[in-house]
Amino acid sequence: MANGDAALAAGMDVLTGNEDRRNGWDEINKSRDYIAQRTSAVTPVAKGGTGATDADAARANLGIPEIAPPVVAVANAIPRYGPTLQLQVQDPVHPSHAATKYYVDDAVADAASDKIGAGGGTITGTLYMPNLAPAASGYVAMYRNSDGRVSISPSALRFKKDIHDHPYTLEQLRAIRVVTYRLKASIYGSPDAPLDFGVIAEELIAAGLAEFVVFDGDGAPLSVHYERLALVAIGALQELADRFDILEQRLTTLEARHAED
Repeated sequence: MANGDAALAAGMDVLTGNEDRRNGWDEINKSRDYIAQRTSAVTPVAKGGTGATDADAARANLGIPEIAPPVVAVANAIPRYGPTLQLQVQDPVHPSHAATKYYVDDAVADAASDKIGAGGGTITGTLYMPNLAPAASGYVAMYRNSDGRVSISPSALRFKKDIHDHPYTLEQLRAIRVVTYRLKASIYGSPDAPLDFGVIAEELIAAGLAEFVVFDGDGAPLSVHYERLALVAIGALQELADRFDILEQRLTTLEARHAED
């Protein structure tokens, strides 16, 4: 086959050799147009193409079933799916054809930035965050809401109504028993649980302090609001302060009488 025969068979213009060399630039541009047209053309299945302009149509033309995308594992990130960024992944079953490519969406975008959208997707199961940076400024405690959301505790006056005093007493503070314990193997995961410190939820209920206990869906004690137990100590200290003021007043009165005598 001579040079140019394939181009001629494809419908392209070929040179005879007698053309003016000064018009070579025009022939170069014409060749580039042919390349661009060939690149953007849809090749029919009969000629080894897909007969389509997108992956879904190509799979349909070739009779290839759609394959679910794999899990994208990125360190310290939680994949989430959405409509924005897409990562192209090659199908390992049919790796030789472009029609078998499928896409994984913006999981990569979130994974790369270690962010989860403020709205939308959810997380289920156990969440591990082993490499958290220390909270150094402007931090606030986070809580799990009853519907599963993670949020803060609204404590400012503008968030509250029906506000009334709720005193706690020294007697209630004395009813709180601080204990040492080890978690059971079924909870900790091994029989070698370290020594820990805390209180017993059932004992708080017996002491009339059930408001500091968290209950599960069946109404059984589950956990304790440790951060709120300080309220009992505040109430007990206020009671002690009131008693101290009374004793101080009595002492002042006795000293004044003694000075008169």
